[in-house]
Amino acid sequence: LREQSQLPSKQEAEFLEEMGYKDEVEKADDARMGTAFLVLSTLAYVLSAMFLAIVCDQLAVVFDFFGAICGSFEVLIAPALFWMVLGPNPVQSRKVLGTLIVVLGLVVMVGGLYSTIKTEL
Repeated sequence: LREQSQLPSKQEAEFLEEMGYKDEVEKADDARMGTAFLVLSTLAYVLSAMFLAIVCDQLAVVFDFFGAICGSFEVLIAPALFWMVLGPNPVQSRKVLGTLIVVLGLVVMVGGLYSTIKTEL
């Protein structure tokens, strides 16, 4: 079995190159996350969750914080970044629209965090 960090496979990469998507294959190779990054980001999430659990006496506050951060990242920021980096035939309009969606995701994230801090703490 191949790991997700090794996508696309050699056969898939060869097929994509034959179909004229050589640049996208190279971008996918460049966009792969290393094991160290994945371990460190997971560790950061776990430690921040533990910190919030120790500081906050209500579980709802912890869920509110992570909902504000992860919700906007999962719904707006990550898909826009993937679309900008890995989408076919890069064009300026896609980069501009992707950047606007990322900015919107950051605004939603900050608004959610502000709302959580204002109401819960």
